Amino acid sequence: MNQEQSLKRLEAISAELSNPDLDVQSALSLFEEGVEIVKQNYEEIKQANGRIFELKKELDKYSEIKFDEE
Repeated sequence: MNQEQSLKRLEAISAELSNPDLDVQSALSLFEEGVEIVKQNYEEIKQANGRIFELKKELDKYSEIKFDEE
């Protein structure tokens, strides 16, 4: 599930949880599903952030290079 799909599913879960006729077991299952989606997205964001950090470190090496001025 991509991030857009995840967001749509979380919105649907939120709407379902707002239903006052929802039984406790169904509400708990929906809540658990929502937590899993959030955890997955967090891990993806954390990995992307790590990759960005690594790329930035690589770029920073190039900014240290001094070119001779003639």
